Amino acid sequence: MTVTAVDKDDPKTANGMLRYKILSQNPQSPSTNMFTINNKTGDIITVAAGLDREKVTQYTLIIQATDMEGNPTY
Repeated sequence: MTVTAVDKDDPKTANGMLRYKILSQNPQSPSTNMFTINNKTGDIITVAAGLDREKVTQYTLIIQATDMEGNPTY
């Protein structure tokens, strides 16, 4: 799956370049890091084995989208 955020600043400047990050996953089983996100595109993929709909029917991910290319020092 893919998440998308929008920043109305010029996407060719750092102020308009977004970066994505997974802040949390719930539940954290069978692995605490079941998913990863491409920080530039927002594409989310599974990186750990163990997805089983009969055991866990739903995951909730909290995603952060930050401008300035994700750099907190700007």
